[in-house]
Amino acid sequence: SKYNGASFNNYNTGNRPLPSNFITSIVEFEPGFMVFGTDAGLTIYDGTNWQTIYFEADTPYGVTAMGVDDDGYGWVGTDYYGLLVTDGTNWGQYWDDQCLSCNFVNTMFLSPDGTMWFGTQDGLKSLSPNGTERRFTTQNGLPDNYIQAIFEDSWGTLWVGTYDGLARKDGSRFEVVSLYNSAQQNWTYTINQDRQKNIWFSSIGNGLIRFDGAVMRTDQASLNDQRISTLSSLHDNAGNLWFGTYE
Repeated sequence: SKYNGASFNNYNTGNRPLPSNFITSIVEFEPGFMVFGTDAGLTIYDGTNWQTIYFEADTPYGVTAMGVDDDGYGWVGTDYYGLLVTDGTNWGQYWDDQCLSCNFVNTMFLSPDGTMWFGTQDGLKSLSPNGTERRFTTQNGLPDNYIQAIFEDSWGTLWVGTYDGLARKDGSRFEVVSLYNSAQQNWTYTINQDRQKNIWFSSIGNGLIRFDGAVMRTDQASLNDQRISTLSSLHDNAGNLWFGTYE
């Protein structure tokens, strides 16, 4: 749906050549050049024409995450084809022959130093600006190899949310950080930071958890029900934090 300030225009497979009506992510690659991720492929709209990008004989694939870096390159995480990168014309692919489950990308995060971090179903991977690729797993201190959230705070600390706990980077290794009341549900879904430097962790089953640099606590005013699972968060330009939940 496109909102012009007064009304909505709706686009679907019935009136546009979209591969699916299940829209997973949206990015403006450059002014007026929109890219839509779906569970069946990537669609580009240049303001006039629609084009769906396929790979390997038009095989459908799911798009899980997208972003644009400071150099204007577009990054696309997929549910089977690994990590894709494009300059708007040409496409490249980061594929792991040694770890097939690493080609299922759940999330991405671009650090200020230009390192692209992407969380997979079998570990955390990093891609440095010089092209060096590394993989981190439980052997490096992570609590679990299923990576769901990545965030670097204002102090340069890299936080990683997994299916079974939270970790932060300490040198070349990771240390597990205990969440508030996390005995039963440890899945950290999103990580964000407010202007007061508090870090907010959204979890499955434990609602919102706030870390002020010293203590983990739930904010009783944050949600009507602390058991509500938060699935997404955004820090807007005005300093507000937005949270999306199941409810």
